[in-house]
Amino acid sequence: MDDDAVLVHVRPRESLGRTGLIASLVGGVPLFGVLYWLSASQGSWRRVLVVHVLVVAIVTFGWTRHHGAFAEVTASRVVKQAFFRRRVVERDRIASTLLAHTWRPGSSEAVPQLLLLDADGVTIMRFRGAFWSIEAMQAIAAELQVPTTVAPETISLKEFYEENPRSAYWYEGRPWVAAGGVALAFAGAFLVMSWIMLAIGAPSTLSLTP
Repeated sequence: MDDDAVLVHVRPRESLGRTGLIASLVGGVPLFGVLYWLSASQGSWRRVLVVHVLVVAIVTFGWTRHHGAFAEVTASRVVKQAFFRRRVVERDRIASTLLAHTWRPGSSEAVPQLLLLDADGVTIMRFRGAFWSIEAMQAIAAELQVPTTVAPETISLKEFYEENPRSAYWYEGRPWVAAGGVALAFAGAFLVMSWIMLAIGAPSTLSLTP
């Protein structure tokens, strides 16, 4: 058998990209329509255009990366092309798999988690239910043809990380990362909205002088 022959090919949840695109259209079209109308009388519609182009570029980038994500199992390796990073693991390193369910933070909904483990039980690769369906995980685990453990109970993410210490991504379980991201997002949104308010002739902190 050809070592590069694809035996299983799965994609992340299509609903994620579709929902994000619909939300962008539903929210963006009326918002920028109003902003263009208000800024036209000020002769500063180009500022709104700059922001509009930036938003479209971000949405397009997100859609393209999501649409290009996949996971596949070949005769010799497992490939996972995520949103940003591509990982390749040789199949002979995978000794077992673990399928568990964790509680979604702030919700009673359970999210599946699939771990590919080496001979020492160390996590090599992880698939999260937020992005991959349970059917996709089961297809990957079945094709690998290694012992699969199905956790009998749903546990919290904290317990999951404690039981599988190398399964968390670098940003998970670190509140300061989330806080920093929120702070940067608010700061960026504040600057952009202040710049747009100047374009439509509304008072803005950027226009205030001491």
